[in-house]
Amino acid sequence: MSSIRGTLRAGMILGTLAAFTAAGFATDRGVRSVLLDDLDRSLRERGRWVASTVELAEEGLELGFVELEMGDFGPAGGTSYLEVWRVEAGTLYRSPSLEALELARPLTAVGEEALGFERMPDGRQLRTYHTRLVARVDPDLGPAPKGPLVELSLGRDLSGVDRLMGRLHVLFVVIGWRPCCSRS
Repeated sequence: MSSIRGTLRAGMILGTLAAFTAAGFATDRGVRSVLLDDLDRSLRERGRWVASTVELAEEGLELGFVELEMGDFGPAGGTSYLEVWRVEAGTLYRSPSLEALELARPLTAVGEEALGFERMPDGRQLRTYHTRLVARVDPDLGPAPKGPLVELSLGRDLSGVDRLMGRLHVLFVVIGWRPCCSRS
């Protein structure tokens, strides 16, 4: 009788551990997915906003966002990275946060957007947004030709997401550990 009881007890413990492990894994994946979805939405919105400020004017190609204060692109502790290229002429803008680094330029068709991951040479992982667009033409130019092709890549450091996930993992351990340690 005691061997049946012991077998049942061991089975229940293993089943409970398996259920908690599966629930923890599902929660981990779900939280990370929600965080990345929010980050993707933010990158898309910011990328579209930056793209909307690129305009062909009488003086040439203007980048309206350059005049604005965007602290997270700064060199001191910047967590966001931006690079804009004119397809035929090269780099138009590089955020100070990039220093000597360059963002990848995945191939996209005009109007398409691509999201991805990129690892920087120093090991940081970024979530990236990339698009190719035709620059708007200033209406004051009159019947002007089509605007030039421009590409932009925007990246955000994932260390904040990684820190939050690390805290969640510690919380899982504490929650899982506390009930088994509080019994006498």
